[in-house]
Amino acid sequence: MTMEQSFLMWSMIGALGTAVFTGLLALFACLAWRAAANTLDQMKKEAKESAAAQQRHLGLIQRDMDSRQQANTATLEHLKADSAAQTRPYVHAELGYSVAGGKAWDIIIRNTGRSMARNLRAELDGWPHGPADQVVQDAWTLLSTPRTLPPDTIIRALWNLGPRADGTTPESAVGFSASRVITFYYDDAMGKSYVDTFELDLDSLSMTPGPYGGVSWRNASRHEKKMSDITRAIHALRYRQ
Repeated sequence: MTMEQSFLMWSMIGALGTAVFTGLLALFACLAWRAAANTLDQMKKEAKESAAAQQRHLGLIQRDMDSRQQANTATLEHLKADSAAQTRPYVHAELGYSVAGGKAWDIIIRNTGRSMARNLRAELDGWPHGPADQVVQDAWTLLSTPRTLPPDTIIRALWNLGPRADGTTPESAVGFSASRVITFYYDDAMGKSYVDTFELDLDSLSMTPGPYGGVSWRNASRHEKKMSDITRAIHALRYRQ
């Protein structure tokens, strides 16, 4: 083999080795690129999953905060309503035996609340027809005149005189005999308005125990009659307080 042939052979071997080395480098580069790409994809996937998990966690936190806020708001509203109910005025009416004695009845208007009932007035569902009745006229004046009723106080007035001692019915003043529905309108100190309705029915109170009736008028002295009136009035006041 001549020198030229030997040189040519080694040149070809060198070129082949360079080509193989270049191919190997290209293969390694390709594998490295694939590994890097896979790693990048995995990192992107993990980052996406982490972001989604964080978003879900933030959503849970937000829902929990909203739920707590709603609970706090509901509790606050309940406390406000309870405070208003505890401090508001409560006006109601009932019928009771009259301090006038006999079988007469009074209307008793009470404020059992803890604040003043301002601009208090009342309406009835109907007024008796016929001749003027002093009891009815006084009741009209009482109920239609705005007034202030402090807590734990009452307004008391005649409602029905009942029959006379001899069983006859008075002609000039009788009052209310049939059932009536009374509606109260009033305000509190903050200007909030209230409306309360009650039924006043004498027939449903027929079995109500009454105050002491006093001594017999036929054989009693003037002093005994006077003491009987005082005793009956005291019993009536004690009974209705």
